Amino acid sequence: MAFVTPSAWFETAVPYRGVLQQPLSPATSTATTSRRSRRPSSLIASASASATCPAAPAELRKERTSGARRVAGARAPPPPPVAAGDLAKKQQQPPPARPPPRTNQRRPPTAGTGQQAHPTPTPRPRARRAAGIRKASVTNGPKLGGWRCPACGAQLYRQQEECSLCQTPRPVAGAAGDDGGYVKRPGGKRHTRADVRSREFTNKIRGMPAGDWRGVVRELEEEERLEEADSQLQQRQGGGGGGGGDDEAAKSLGAPSVHGYHAVMQRLEECGRWREAAAVLRRMHRKLGPRAGDVPTLSAACLHKAMSACFAAEQWGTCSDLLEEARGWATEASYRSFKLAIEACVRGGRWERGLSVLMERTSEKTDRKWEVLPFNRVMQACVDAGRWQEAVALLDHMKDEVGAEPDLVTYGIAINAYGNAGEWRRALGVLKESLPEMRTGGGASCENACLCFAYAIRACKHAGEFDEALGVLDRDVPATGVVPNALVLHEALTACGVGGRWQQALELLPRALAVADGKPSSCLRSYTAAIKACGRAGQWEDALALFRRGQRDGLQPDEVCYAEVMSACAGGGCADETLGLLREMPAAAGLRPTVPCYNAAIVACGAGGDWRRSVELLEEMPTVGLAPGVSTCNMAINALRRGGQCQRILDLLERMSTAPGLPAPDATSYNTAITACESAGRFEEAVGLFRAMERIGVAPDVVGYTATIQALGRCGRWEEALALLGEVRSRATAAEPNVRTYVAAVHAAGHAGQWERAVSVFRLMLADSLVPTDRAWSAVISACEAAAGVPGRGDDERVRAVMALLVRAREETGVDRPDDGGGHTPDSERKE
Repeated sequence: MAFVTPSAWFETAVPYRGVLQQPLSPATSTATTSRRSRRPSSLIASASASATCPAAPAELRKERTSGARRVAGARAPPPPPVAAGDLAKKQQQPPPARPPPRTNQRRPPTAGTGQQAHPTPTPRPRARRAAGIRKASVTNGPKLGGWRCPACGAQLYRQQEECSLCQTPRPVAGAAGDDGGYVKRPGGKRHTRADVRSREFTNKIRGMPAGDWRGVVRELEEEERLEEADSQLQQRQGGGGGGGGDDEAAKSLGAPSVHGYHAVMQRLEECGRWREAAAVLRRMHRKLGPRAGDVPTLSAACLHKAMSACFAAEQWGTCSDLLEEARGWATEASYRSFKLAIEACVRGGRWERGLSVLMERTSEKTDRKWEVLPFNRVMQACVDAGRWQEAVALLDHMKDEVGAEPDLVTYGIAINAYGNAGEWRRALGVLKESLPEMRTGGGASCENACLCFAYAIRACKHAGEFDEALGVLDRDVPATGVVPNALVLHEALTACGVGGRWQQALELLPRALAVADGKPSSCLRSYTAAIKACGRAGQWEDALALFRRGQRDGLQPDEVCYAEVMSACAGGGCADETLGLLREMPAAAGLRPTVPCYNAAIVACGAGGDWRRSVELLEEMPTVGLAPGVSTCNMAINALRRGGQCQRILDLLERMSTAPGLPAPDATSYNTAITACESAGRFEEAVGLFRAMERIGVAPDVVGYTATIQALGRCGRWEEALALLGEVRSRATAAEPNVRTYVAAVHAAGHAGQWERAVSVFRLMLADSLVPTDRAWSAVISACEAAAGVPGRGDDERVRAVMALLVRAREETGVDRPDDGGGHTPDSERKE
């Protein structure tokens, strides 16, 4: 609002002078007195004049708003005189009541207006004087025993480890350049011209609007240009030489200071511009060179800002590469920068880089107490990559060389690493090492302890040590006082299922259901594991009863549960129950049958001799949107083999090789076909299938070699049979001969009357450290018996002597075990 001088105002208000000199009325006097009691004395005159004087003319109001300023030192006109009677009356009146103080509470909503009551807002803190200060712990005044931020100059308390405004870490006491972030100047001069320019540029960057990263980059480029021009000018004026003292301190760096770069990178990090932040960091070290390390804490903070921007943008490679580049700069990375780089390596799948960074950092001699989190992250990354040796070596390095105390998460990762490698004894050793910490608590939660137990049970389960797996639950868990959760009990139930311990599974099922606390998913998993245990043990009635019990308890079985109960029924040869469950899924439960469900139904029909139904189920799968796998086709081929349908097997193999909707046959497919042809007396076709398998690139296994040798022996081609045995013994293939392979070769030589060759094959079996079965002894003795007394087959006395030696050796060994041969038949592959 514009003002005019008192003299000018009186000159323009000449017609109103008489009115101004008149005495005030009682009402006016009372109003003026009440105002005077609440307002300063300087405002009383203006208030009295506004109550008695008429409005100023329009031209005067226009003149006052035209922009004329009040003359400095001019006094306001004196107030008009007050009558004595009015003054006496005013003094006798009591002072007016003071209005109640204002509060931040809002008025209640008016009834019927539809307004809602709002909560009382939090009163705002008193406005700060310094711009940009957002926290009460940061003020301009010094703190007792506090420190000063080298980036923004904020005063902070002693217990604060980083700045509350720019997150700059606290300078290390006694470090180079540690004087509140500014290097001491010669002669005691602290703030030079370069410092003033740096402070101005830093404040300018912090005062720019949020999100304006392009403007920040433009200001940085302009500042760099000006600083470079200033440096060139100083070099021309000084002849390129450097003086000492204040002249040297006032020289331009040719680029903004580290404080300015830090402010720029802080704004770029807030905007998520990781490319620009990394580029600014590299440009800072390129322009400043070794002078970038004058303030170590601030230089490390610049590196951390750039890495944080890359980490937030999920640029894991760039984040870790910046730490690698910092080795060639005058920057010592902070501890939090190393942790950030390790986490970036883990998330980016670069476990080798993360391991090297951690080993390099922890090998340094320092008094720092290392945290366990970086070790856990790198160990887990090694386990996920299948490098269990590096994971357990890192655990030893952590305990022996670094001195860090592993927690239960560390022990759990090590147990899981040993379990994946099949080292179940070492896994149990690590578990025993962690038991004292479980008993004392160690600040760890019960979930981490249960995780260690679950990993140990899983390691024993994968190694086939089911007694040890259940021993962990019955022996180690009660010793620590830890209550097992659903995960531990589920792993124990799964171990019972794989091992066929159906009675222990039925005993653990109530405990698992009690821990699940009615959670449907946990209860369903427990029922499924118990059903699997009963199915593996051949107790298909108990498996089906558990399935129906779960339905009565309100559980909705899923596809996995249906597949397990159908497999249990198929193992018992119950084709009707299996097919009934298959038709029940879409009708009652609203589920679509899966490939494992059809596999169980095909196996059940094949075991019952209904090979036609098995083939129909195989042809039905594409109509319901399911693509049969090679294992499904192998199950159908095995069903045809059980039914003696050799020609249909050959036709199905031809379809698998040519039809687009069926998978290509594998070694198991050919093995089953060769066995079927050999059983049907079609030896030439069996040998032809073996040669065809070699031509198309399918590697034969020991089952294929054994069936082919047996087929060659039965058709009288014993030379080829022995040659095939020599091929499989030459280790040129991945297959290794077992007892059945040698027995087939002995039979081939014995049927041809070659008893000496049969004895030689038997001796080769003993040389390969294989224990002969009863069938192997019978085969070689039968070969000798067939040659004894037959003219032209050798010396009769020699044959009888060898046979006697074999009989005596058989009696001395006392071997009377079934002919498992260390191999497997196609019947054992129906549960593939």
